[in-house]
Amino acid sequence: MRRGKIAAVITQNIDGLHQASGIPPRRIIELHGNTTYATCLDCGQRYEIADLRAIFEKRAPVPPCSECLVT
Repeated sequence: MRRGKIAAVITQNIDGLHQASGIPPRRIIELHGNTTYATCLDCGQRYEIADLRAIFEKRAPVPPCSECLVT
């Protein structure tokens, strides 16, 4: 059995608990996403939920992905 640091953490938490504990984000696999960001299903661009919520509250619906519009 090999001992040492783990390669990754697979989690069902959606609240950023593992990130807050100090585990590097690149080592966290979130099975159900996260409540702090959204990801474009087409290109993978990440958007902060707070930014999307502000847009949505001013005018619905949230605009399309800015990265997908460029390509």
